[in-house]
Amino acid sequence: MFDPETFQSTFLELTRKPLWAGFAPLEIPLLIWDGNRTYAFNHPNPPPPFEAEWDWYVMEGRAETIIGNSSGTLEFLPVATVMAANLETADAAAIAIHEAFHVFQGMQYPLWTTNELDALTYPLFDIDVLALRRIESRALSKALALQDLGWVRAALKARASRYAKLAEKHRIYERELERLEGSAYFVEGRARGEATTIAEEDFPASQIRARTYASGRAWIELLTRFAPQSLRDLNKEYADVLLRPVAKSAPERPLTFAILEYERERAAQDIAALQAQQAANRAEFFDGFDFLLEINSRIPLQAQGFDPMNMQILENNEMIHSRYVRLADANGSLEVLSAPSLTIGTENPMHITQIFVKLPNPPSVNRGQVLRVQHEKFKLEWKNAQLELLDRAMRITIED
Repeated sequence: MFDPETFQSTFLELTRKPLWAGFAPLEIPLLIWDGNRTYAFNHPNPPPPFEAEWDWYVMEGRAETIIGNSSGTLEFLPVATVMAANLETADAAAIAIHEAFHVFQGMQYPLWTTNELDALTYPLFDIDVLALRRIESRALSKALALQDLGWVRAALKARASRYAKLAEKHRIYERELERLEGSAYFVEGRARGEATTIAEEDFPASQIRARTYASGRAWIELLTRFAPQSLRDLNKEYADVLLRPVAKSAPERPLTFAILEYERERAAQDIAALQAQQAANRAEFFDGFDFLLEINSRIPLQAQGFDPMNMQILENNEMIHSRYVRLADANGSLEVLSAPSLTIGTENPMHITQIFVKLPNPPSVNRGQVLRVQHEKFKLEWKNAQLELLDRAMRITIED
């Protein structure tokens, strides 16, 4: 159970650690949802229905700006948000540091950003790209464990070979995400007192984002160790690029031919398994449900929000969202929170023509000039929408 006093003291203790130059977590407002109530910390004047309670403010229910461990705004101030219902206090405090750092990034480093759409076209099924990624991870793991610049050089070499096979937009996506999220995980790791590591065996083939978080943290840790003066240049350059000058004269640490062949064979096996798993996951989505919503639109809807950490890219422009997605056009919007959904798009995967949502029970319906469908996990408001009730299902058609 979330205890605000324990959280506040734990968070305060973490802020006393050396985290990042210029970063002052106590100056960043926090919103914490414990599953029942929303607590506001470090905010000068939260609006009603927030009420003062000791050194913080509280309201019943979830503040609308909280859609995950992320950031938002409250009374025009940027805030860090944490969903703490299932978290231990120490974890909630460390994640609050992480999300507060993202707010700090937005103010201090506004150019640190990434285009999430480029993740949707990343070459998941390229054997060489995956094998070289894993060779890079092997070298990064050794560089961190041994504090050896020779292994930094080997990691840079593997990255250069891999990047030669990637489109420019995917190289930029990866490096921008490494800088944006890798630095936040680096700061969170310092708050937790954890050493920076990356698994030698790397990550599952599909986990591009999770792997990039880890590699970004690794590159920044290595930059801190071997070229700390270059940290100030992260605003205009990437960590791996900043390491090149100090690593170029280090002794080479070559990986054997057997390792190269092993990683290529493993990549081929994992990619085949991933393709089979994607097909199975799609079939499983429709295999069983308590209540199913089907929403169809003749004109594609715009995906205005999604959680890239809880999303699976399938074939044929389909995606499974396990936590959050928001779609809209000029006549209305829908939002899914903490319920599985499957979207079907056009060639542009952010233009959605169909979405299925699995709910534990039927939603409430209010018909009128604006159709309103409401559930604790789903909300829809739309003009020019038709509704049809089916057995354990509801079909909504959005007209032109």
